[in-house]
Amino acid sequence: MVAGPPGPNGAPASQIRSWTGTNGLSGVYTKGATVLNLASAPTGLQVGWTLMLSQNDYSVPSLTSLWVGGACTGSNGVGMSLDGSSESYGTGQQQNVKVTAINGAQVTISPGFYMSNWQISQNPQVYWFGAPITGVGIESLHINMSSAPGVPIDFMAAVDSWVKGVSTDSIATGARAHVRLIQSRNLAVVDSFFNGAGGSGQLNYGVESYDCSDCLIQNNIVNNIVTPVIVNTGTTGLVVGYNYINAQGSGAHDIQLHQEGVAMVLLEGNTAGTVLADTFHGTNLLTTIFRNRLIGSGVSAIDIWSGDRYFSILGNVLGNSASIRYESSDPTAPAQGWDMNVFRFGFPYIDTSTSFARCGGAIPFDLLVPQSTFRWGNYDTVTGTVRFVGAEVPTGLSLFANALPASQALPASLYLRRSRVGGHRRNHTPQSDRM
Repeated sequence: MVAGPPGPNGAPASQIRSWTGTNGLSGVYTKGATVLNLASAPTGLQVGWTLMLSQNDYSVPSLTSLWVGGACTGSNGVGMSLDGSSESYGTGQQQNVKVTAINGAQVTISPGFYMSNWQISQNPQVYWFGAPITGVGIESLHINMSSAPGVPIDFMAAVDSWVKGVSTDSIATGARAHVRLIQSRNLAVVDSFFNGAGGSGQLNYGVESYDCSDCLIQNNIVNNIVTPVIVNTGTTGLVVGYNYINAQGSGAHDIQLHQEGVAMVLLEGNTAGTVLADTFHGTNLLTTIFRNRLIGSGVSAIDIWSGDRYFSILGNVLGNSASIRYESSDPTAPAQGWDMNVFRFGFPYIDTSTSFARCGGAIPFDLLVPQSTFRWGNYDTVTGTVRFVGAEVPTGLSLFANALPASQALPASLYLRRSRVGGHRRNHTPQSDRM
């Protein structure tokens, strides 16, 4: 059973049901299915509401494939442990969907579920809160928070809502973030300017998401913040596109994938310093990094930690004149990890040891991180070339292998139908399990 109620904020027992299968088949979870079989009828649930899917984290991590696990409560085999007292309650894999029909214990949803690893052994469940807030637009507004604590803009259990043309600055110490998206779906943060520190130390964020499905962060300027964009537990199908991002301060990371269950995120067209996928709170999976300019300000341009697997890195411009190494992924030379690299793959946090004593456990170097990463058509400042290298395509994996691309042509966008003056017409959907 789960360590607590599912999701970052839990739900009453009367609003939780076991999810037993799909399309009338018990124990079968077909990726993309839209009909869920529940253990009993979801009393009180209504068409149009949000249904939240979740399943238990993996108690024993796989060393050879995809797994969702957390950290910070007790040790397991490799030192990453169930997140039993953290934001996810040990149910980091999540997705929020719209209810389109209810027929007894069968619930029809839109869209279908994205991940391919839902399974009965992980106790899949669904839960709901009630009627979501919907159609809220916050537009053309300046917020000065110099004397007021709190998050200026905070969405919780919302759908089909947006922030557009907003500027924030002088955020009070302790405010943590400028915008926060929590347990919601179909939210957009666009065409806005977020400036200045708020929370203390590294708890200093621009746009922060928790369990936000099919959300969009696009065409913003995020300036003078330690972590301008941070992606947390259970966020799936997020698009971070065409933002200008300027992180500031000690420990700065421009785009940070930070907690377990983050999956199928698209980072496209951003100008930023670095993308960090860490394992402080668990694993991040199946992210696509496409056509970004990542400078690598003082650190590696792309840093993917132990346990974060099956990334696709395509068509980017990476590094700067100070970059000294194309790739750091040698567990026998961990000290190289904090140099100015283009890529850093598979290391835990500490650079002088292959184990990191955190929360009572040791996290080893992960060979599957570099082995499972798909790179194609990236330019870097170390080799000075656009690389179409067959050895950087994971053709031999047992899970999520990629065929060697037949062409060097890359699409203009993976989610935009067309651009127009004054904005973008958008059509963002999560990418397939691998590009």
